[in-house]
Amino acid sequence: MPILEVCTGSLQSVINAVKGGAQRIELCSALSLDGLTPSLGLIKTVRKMFPKLTIHTLIRVREGDFCYNEGEIKVMETDIKEILSYTDAIVCGALTADGDIDIATTRRLIDACEGKPFTFHRAFDVCRNPLKALDELAALHCTRVLTSGQAPTAETRTERIYKTHRRTYDHLARRWRNPTECKKDTRRNRSSRDSWVGIGRSRKWQKGDAYRGSCTNSSTNKVAPAKSY
Repeated sequence: MPILEVCTGSLQSVINAVKGGAQRIELCSALSLDGLTPSLGLIKTVRKMFPKLTIHTLIRVREGDFCYNEGEIKVMETDIKEILSYTDAIVCGALTADGDIDIATTRRLIDACEGKPFTFHRAFDVCRNPLKALDELAALHCTRVLTSGQAPTAETRTERIYKTHRRTYDHLARRWRNPTECKKDTRRNRSSRDSWVGIGRSRKWQKGDAYRGSCTNSSTNKVAPAKSY
């Protein structure tokens, strides 16, 4: 069943998204800066107003690149822990200066989620080797990946997204054949089936089954679709 997810940057945009039929939102602030961590007040208010809405919250401490120093990492870890009881999933990620997945930092961010789903955001689209990056995220038990196939919109790179989609199922098949790995995943309160089918659904959805929109126009009640991720 397709899921409509809308990227929202304010309380009014959340209201507009729900009126437009969104079942899931990515909650952010400062969409003009490609999204930053929303305030705790906004997160709490949205949860109270829409208790059944699925909320994925962006954790991004500043604009610019995705290479973070120790202080910034600690801020993001603290932000994650503060909002865990109000959100359904965390959207975050980190890269090295060379454009690879920052494995150590991403592991810390995932651990801070205490078992809640973790989506690696569109930093994935600026990494230098996306298939290698996907392998590394698989090893980290990342739940989902947001991507437009290293292009401005997903529609222009459906073939690359499809290849990435298939790569996730390769990982899933290997894990199903390895009972030891599946047992390890269960101990992490998230089975490999859940983790990687989650990415698989996200990939399939990114090919056009559902769209993310940006409801930033508070003067209307219409959802304005932006990019298909």
